[in-house]
Amino acid sequence: MKSFVAILLFVVLLGFLVVLHLADGETLDTPEVAGPTSETATAPSGTDQEPETDAPKGEAETAEAAFPSPTPVPADEPPASEDRVVLREEAIAQPITEDAPRNLLTSKFIWEYGNREWTYTLRTPEALYENYVERARLPFIDYGVFSVYVTDGGQTDQLAPLLDRFAKIKSEEGYSEQEMVEVLLRFVQSIPYATDDASKGLNQYTRYPIETLVDLEGDCKDKSILYGALLKGIGIEAVLLILPDEPGHMAVGVTGGDWLGASYAYEGSNYYYAETTGRGWSVGQIPPDYEEREAIIIPLKAGPLVTHEWQSKVMSTGEVEVVVTVRNLGSASAESVGIYAYLDAGDNKAFDQKHSDTLRIPPGATGEYTLYLRARVDTKTRLFVHVLNEGYRVLESTSEWFTP
Repeated sequence: MKSFVAILLFVVLLGFLVVLHLADGETLDTPEVAGPTSETATAPSGTDQEPETDAPKGEAETAEAAFPSPTPVPADEPPASEDRVVLREEAIAQPITEDAPRNLLTSKFIWEYGNREWTYTLRTPEALYENYVERARLPFIDYGVFSVYVTDGGQTDQLAPLLDRFAKIKSEEGYSEQEMVEVLLRFVQSIPYATDDASKGLNQYTRYPIETLVDLEGDCKDKSILYGALLKGIGIEAVLLILPDEPGHMAVGVTGGDWLGASYAYEGSNYYYAETTGRGWSVGQIPPDYEEREAIIIPLKAGPLVTHEWQSKVMSTGEVEVVVTVRNLGSASAESVGIYAYLDAGDNKAFDQKHSDTLRIPPGATGEYTLYLRARVDTKTRLFVHVLNEGYRVLESTSEWFTP
């Protein structure tokens, strides 16, 4: 009888220790982290995180942002639902057919090359132009965001007639690819220069190529983005060159020809400087003000650009509901986006942690993730939210401390 009582007491004590251990929080199952490329963005409206740019796996650096702490809900709140993910795709503008009624905006270009004058008249559907004007400008995370303006796929059909005109010039004149790079440069240089403040009444405004072609004006970044898009359209490899020192400047780097002059080494190739703002500059010629400046090189590759925001609340069930919205503002799909969230228990432990299912989020689409985490009553904690793409953490944000 005494041995039976002893065994019973041992079992009760063991159970008490297990409960005590769980109350202290479970060890965090933190995923490996790294920053993929510069095509990532963070939560808008004052909660931005630094993107993890080209960081090797396991060496990402992230900054914390204070999101509001969860707010309690009435006691009659129904039981929490299961975790879920939802993809919401926005309607994508369809090409306008020839027989559809539409207003066309006319832009006439005149430029010189090869001791002769060239002209071209571009007609752009007003609805397409207005679509780009009304778009919110992409959040500036790092200079890589400018590549999205170049690689945006919605402009392809409208640029096609202009690119066909250049292809005809090449065929009729027998120009080489290197000469065509100069033809396109003279075309872009012919567009008048205008500051954002003078043309848009804004300190900073980045135009999509369609906007620059219709507005018939732009600053160094607008004209460089247009030139990059045209070069990409005829199959010429190019990069954007950012000269960040004051005054800031943007140009284009071109490779694949026998140019001489100013160049920048990037991934085994030399990219020769191309000035898009003033007339008469040839590839390799650099204005004296920029000769000694180092450049940040931005490849013109389509990629995702994700932002996130989230809301949370404490349920009557004692759970914390977290709803995370991830939007892809980029020019390529984010292939496997998921959420990892946890309630901080300190000492690298969590009261609860969850991984969501993943979604493939196309450009312009939004993924919505809902997770439910078990909180410890009357114990201070804070909520961490990580956005993962293909297993890499690309964004992180944190709530303020709160007590469920």
